[in-house]
Amino acid sequence: MDLILHSVVERDGQWRCLTPQLVEAPPQFVFIPDSAIEWVETSDGSEREPFRNGTRLPDALRKYPEDHIRMRDRFRELIESGISVLDARSMVDTTLGAELSTKPGI
Repeated sequence: MDLILHSVVERDGQWRCLTPQLVEAPPQFVFIPDSAIEWVETSDGSEREPFRNGTRLPDALRKYPEDHIRMRDRFRELIESGISVLDARSMVDTTLGAELSTKPGI
């Protein structure tokens, strides 16, 4: 199993995933919240900002979602071929991950 970071919000007691999906995603999945994230009200009280271990978290979206999807698909192919999760992750990082890291803004 691979862990994917998702942005979620709670509305009326229901958790909703806000992460854009370019391929169909399951209607439900296991969400493991990061207990180190603390939401702090801004000085004017108009909103809350996320902090993790005292550092404000940046606003972040994946700049190149198509590349992340290619990496995910390659990772799954390797796992299905019998390669260990650790080796598959290393292979994807060495190839497609290295390619992604050369793009601007990464």
